[in-house]
Parts: sequence; structure tokens; C-alpha cells
Amino acid sequence: MKPNDAVLIGRQFVGTVVEFRGDRGFGFVTADALRNERKIFIHANQCRERALAKGLRVRYTVDAGRLPGTIQAVRVQVLP
Repeated sequence: MKPNDAVLIGRQFVGTVVEFRGDRGFGFVTADALRNERKIFIHANQCRERALAKGLRVRYTVDAGRLPGTIQAVRVQVLP
């Protein structure tokens, strides 16, 4: 985990899916509030509404990742 990542855990953000591998079910999302400087891991299982794809606008919460030192987007909602 990067030094400032701990302060992101539990916070909600709005951002854009910047990379997504549909064949693998994961990708990365950025946050508008972080000036899109940090890519956060996102998995298709965290979005129940519809399939994720590059370019979608989403709202999500940051949580600790499954691997030590990582963070991930959880409770993902696709925005209209």
C-alpha cells in the first residue's frame, strides 16, 4: 500500500473505469477527487447492476485489497 492509501479506505468516490478486461473480470478505476492520479483495482463481482466497461462513470468505496498492501473499489454503482 502506498503511504497515503490508508486514508482512502472507507471513503466514497466518483470516477471513471480507465481499464477493464472483460475476459478476466477486472480493471482499474480513477477518482475525480484524486485528479485521476491513482488507479484503483476494480473487480466485476463488486458491481451487481450491469457489466463494467472502459469509460463508464461509477461511484465506489475504497477498501483494503485481498493482497497485502493493496486497495480496491467495492460496492460499485454505475452512474447514469
